[in-house]
Order: sequence, then structure tokens, then C-alpha cells
Amino acid sequence: MRLVNYLSFDIGGTNLRRALVSDEGVVLTLDKCRTPDSFTELAKLISTFTTEMRGKYVVSREIGVSVAGLFDRKANCVLFPNAFDGRSVDVNELFSDLAGFSINISDDRTAGIYGEKWLGAGRGHDEFVYLIIGTGVGLGIMKGHAVLSGADGVAGSVGWIKRGGTSLTFEECIAGPGIEKRYAALSGEWMGARQIFESPESLAKLIVKETGKMLGELLAIVVNSLNPELVILGGSVGEQWSTLREQALPIFFKSISSYINTNTIVVSELSDKAPILGNVGKILNFDDER
Repeated sequence: MRLVNYLSFDIGGTNLRRALVSDEGVVLTLDKCRTPDSFTELAKLISTFTTEMRGKYVVSREIGVSVAGLFDRKANCVLFPNAFDGRSVDVNELFSDLAGFSINISDDRTAGIYGEKWLGAGRGHDEFVYLIIGTGVGLGIMKGHAVLSGADGVAGSVGWIKRGGTSLTFEECIAGPGIEKRYAALSGEWMGARQIFESPESLAKLIVKETGKMLGELLAIVVNSLNPELVILGGSVGEQWSTLREQALPIFFKSISSYINTNTIVVSELSDKAPILGNVGKILNFDDER
């Protein structure tokens, strides 16, 4: 049987990932660059990669795209809260150079959870969630073979929840930019989130401990609300679970219902490939969702 390959694009608030994935889930080509400042440049990067891959491989006319934001299906536009100054763009404009292709768009939390269901830690599970914490915070919710989208397509927008007793959202507190801002406010200097997690200095360690406690609060909200079999953590901050769990778990276990017995928390096996693979998994296995 001849393999079919699929173009997959993950448009993040920080990075753009461009990939070609086989229908068996093999990532044949993957590159990463900074998400450009303009939609015009973004469209060019997508178009150039598409032309290059079509010259080398058999490529399906169906393309998978995940975005770190909101896909408004009714208006056929994408909103990027953490990129492009929060502006939205019409899908037809963004993919104007790809006439004849079918563009399948999801937000990154939806794409990520499809990836986990297809090839990751979610295999064999029907009730699980994918909590992605990177530049932003979002939650994918899997029930059976379907992702819960909600009436307005924004189910899982847990990053917008205000922390109790504060005016700040969880995204402002535990996402990468929020961690960096808290460190800068206390030190007067800037340090990247990854550096903060790796730094031996006392202030950085304090920031990490605080982040762990706040993550414990958010995990308790998620598990109390949805009672999933499994929580999968993704994103650059979520992947720091081995560092954060010491502070997160006491808060988590103190806050969840005594009737909840399924509370396994793991880090994504797929890392930043989860949305890339999920874009293709959704096309192959979840046609009824389109």
C-alpha cells in the first residue's frame, strides 16, 4: 500500500513548526523557527514549505494546522492572543497561496490531545485531558474519540481562570511569560523561563516553588471539574513537572475530592510533536469531527 504524507503546521505564540508526517505517524521532516511578526511572512513560510515538500514527496491535499489561540469556525478566522498583537486573521487570507488544498484547523490544545490519543500517553484511554503550559495555558478534553469543544469552541480555556483572591489569571502566573515577569518584578532583571528553572539562585528557586503551588491549584480545578483518567502535561513549562511536582502535589491532593481515585499525572511522551502529530491524527481517525 502506498503511503500518504500530510503537511502539518503548528503556529505557536513563540515558534512555528513545519512538518511532513506519514499516515503511520512517522515525522519525515520537521523544522522550527520563530513565529514571524506579520501574517504575510507567516503565509510565505507555510507556502514555501508546502512547495518544497511537494517537490520531494507524495503529499495529501489535506493539510493539518494547529494554532496557539482560537479558531472561530463560524467566522473562518484565527485569533492569536499571544502573537501578532492579539489580532485575528481570515483563514482564506492566511492560506491564499494554497488553492486546492483542504485546510483542517484546530487550536493547539485540541491538536495536542488528538496526538496523545493517536500515538502518545492517551492511547487506550477514553477520559483524559492534555494541559499545555508554554507561552499560554490551555486544556484539551478527550471523551471517547471526541474532543469537547463547547458551544463557542473555547472549552478548556483554563488559562483565563482568575486565581482565587487575585486579579491574575493562571496564564499570567504559570505560563512562561508570566514566570519571567514575576522574576523581573522582584529582581529588576530579565531571565528566560527555562533559565529560571535551571538557575541555582535563591530567587529563581522561589519563583519555581510558587509556580509549582499555583500549578497544583490549577490541576485540582481540572481534576475536580472533569474527573479524567489521566492528565497529560505538555508545553515548555508543563515538561518541568519533575521540578514542579514537589510543590504541586501537596496542594493538588489537599484540594481534590475524596471520591476521586483516578489522578495520574504524566508528562507528554510526544513533547512539542503532539500538535504536529495530532493535526494528522485528526484527519485520519476523526473525520466525523470535521
